[in-house]
Amino acid sequence: MHRFGPAAPQLNRSQASAGSRSPPAKRFCPTLDGNSDSGHTSSNESTLVSAMIPSSLSQHSNTEQRELEMEAQTNSPSIHMQPDEDAGTTASCETETLSFHKLLDTAITLEYGEKLDQKCSIHLQLLSDHSPKLRQLFVQASELREAYLKAKSMRQKAKALTPPNTSAEAFLGKGVDEMVARAVNLITRAYENFPLLEYRDSVKKALEAVTDEQFQITKMWRETPSHGNIKRKDYPSAAVTQRLRLMKAEVVLIVLNQLLKALRSIKAQELNKAFKDSRKAAAQHRILLPDTDGDTLGSLVHWVYNRDLQFLDANHLCKIYGLASRLGFQELGEICLDNLSHAASKAINAAKTEGVLLQDLLDGTPTFPGGAGHVNSDPLSGVVRTVFTFVIQQERPPTVLKKLLIEAVADNADPSLVETFLQTMSGEMKTELGMALTYRLFKLKNVLAQLEPTRYPEESSNSSVKSEVPNISAELKRDDHITGHGMDRDNGSTHVNASPGSLFVE
Repeated sequence: MHRFGPAAPQLNRSQASAGSRSPPAKRFCPTLDGNSDSGHTSSNESTLVSAMIPSSLSQHSNTEQRELEMEAQTNSPSIHMQPDEDAGTTASCETETLSFHKLLDTAITLEYGEKLDQKCSIHLQLLSDHSPKLRQLFVQASELREAYLKAKSMRQKAKALTPPNTSAEAFLGKGVDEMVARAVNLITRAYENFPLLEYRDSVKKALEAVTDEQFQITKMWRETPSHGNIKRKDYPSAAVTQRLRLMKAEVVLIVLNQLLKALRSIKAQELNKAFKDSRKAAAQHRILLPDTDGDTLGSLVHWVYNRDLQFLDANHLCKIYGLASRLGFQELGEICLDNLSHAASKAINAAKTEGVLLQDLLDGTPTFPGGAGHVNSDPLSGVVRTVFTFVIQQERPPTVLKKLLIEAVADNADPSLVETFLQTMSGEMKTELGMALTYRLFKLKNVLAQLEPTRYPEESSNSSVKSEVPNISAELKRDDHITGHGMDRDNGSTHVNASPGSLFVE
């Protein structure tokens, strides 16, 4: 692993870590499939992350994780929510003040890896300090977060009142009235004012359906309608609370179980929706990074806590830039770009000085330090090939790296290399490369035009009428050939004096 101070633009030349060597050189051909051939692959992606984050923010407990998986009831084993469930008091959530300043003291779970089965945590305060984008996201998610907490409180209370936490006999023996009152109160709150507006109607329908089903069974009533002078038509399906008060305690338990089932289903749905909705993920205190490996995330987390950028090679640095750009870490992204552009420019200029062609530099000339096949202690060895491939693969590549590629290819003016890049470039980049080549051709024509008077000094004056002046020398030679002799100026014969722009007969 290599260190690079965030304030210094100089490249670090420290000892490269094992495994960071570039593969054998091969013909350069940029691809669009997102796979790079010059990077280092870690055998254990979580090692670097766990080594870089504070120990107090490591992993969640196995007990909490098992509770979450059981409660989610989903077929996606990689979907996990930060522990929020059923472990402590049930009343604290209702009174919790959810100001954003309090959120800053909390830890956010970063889920990464192809299956999102690896996790680490980071303080929201640090994320907000370095990324205005994330700060705004969590501000926007704070209202939804509050709704989640209220739904969580309902879920906790429903779970506490149902088996196995509370036995079914509690709704049959002594103290049943107290249990029924607590359950009916919870059901009423969920029915009338469920905190997640998106699910309010579905919760109502679920509670109405299960209550109505039991309401139609006469034996489930405390008193039969005839004895109590009760008419069913006086209690429509929307009168859930009134209906429950007419029925036995076991009916209340049935309805409460249905409510708990609905609440768990809603939680599972919200966990799934977070994959496509960053605001929902933020409200769950999660950041989902399915296309990020442990080494890349580890470097970002380490930089956040230590202000020290570590990278393995140029390909790793490109990945760090991509993650920093995605999360809105502008300063870190600029540091990565400074490293990449500085190293690539230096290698290209050195290649020009040494007379090495750009194509050879990209193919990996073994003896040249900037070549893709060169192996030394420099972590940015082969940076030109890596940077060019990265630019081609990006839908919106960083301007500084795109300009570097276009200028280098245009300066090189190798037809085969230009054709190679044109086959893989986007339409916009093709246009920019064409403009760069045209500009250089225009400059070349101007230089050649300026060299014309030097090459033909006798034609420098009145060159604009040169095409109108007869070629007198050619005519004289033709006349000599016809007559067999020339006209001698000294013997009084006619002499032709040809000067630019004039014709005299002496």
